[in-house]
Amino acid sequence: MPLKFDWIPTSQTHITDMHTFLRTLILALSALAIGPLSYGQNAKMTLKFLSFPMQTEKEPIELAISAKETLQIDTPSHRLSDPYVIAAVPQIIVGKTVVGPDGKSKFNIYGMAKSLPAKEQIVLLFRKGQKMSDGVTVLPVRAQDEDFPGGSMFFINASGTPCRGHVGDKKFLLRPGERKVITPKADFNGDTCQVSLSYFREQAEESKRWKLFRDTRWSVDKDLRTLAFFYQHPKTGKVSIAPVMEMLGADPPPAPPE
Repeated sequence: MPLKFDWIPTSQTHITDMHTFLRTLILALSALAIGPLSYGQNAKMTLKFLSFPMQTEKEPIELAISAKETLQIDTPSHRLSDPYVIAAVPQIIVGKTVVGPDGKSKFNIYGMAKSLPAKEQIVLLFRKGQKMSDGVTVLPVRAQDEDFPGGSMFFINASGTPCRGHVGDKKFLLRPGERKVITPKADFNGDTCQVSLSYFREQAEESKRWKLFRDTRWSVDKDLRTLAFFYQHPKTGKVSIAPVMEMLGADPPPAPPE
């Protein structure tokens, strides 16, 4: 019997603080989701998941892989999940299966987004509250080598203010909702580069409007790629960066059982 799909109400906790944050995520999602899917009947897609903000306690979450089936997935915050190889789907839908008082199963949808026309995707899950069950914004990102090669860095501005960076020999400016892939050259010890990141403060004095908040070094090893998103803390409003590095070339873990 097909699962019954239901939306769950979104928690109002911190919802006012999250409005700008979520609006910019939706803009980013719209910018990334370009073009219809063109998979064949038996096409597969590979998804890796990353959740934010970090959870102190792990909460089970499922991916809808058909109208009848779901797959429990791992959604770490400090690294990408193992890859999940599934039949291509037009929508990436996450949630949890529950059994109602009538004994029938239904699928509570936490969040969903249109799939990208890419066989490999990284799916970012941004919680709207303290728990996944409070609802999530789903943001898929192209992860194929030609879109996101080794040695490169994929920056997404999920904050509500312009952000800029000076990374090795590259400079960039991202308005809210924008994203950019850069491939900087090493400028330190042959395999790392200097990373300086700032965000814009409209209310500050003109000479102090750009606030430097990160000055460090990141690897530009060709066997690594870095996904990094600017965000605003839902309580303090401070802008920060969440970088996650992925090792390439290693043997992938086996696909989940059918």
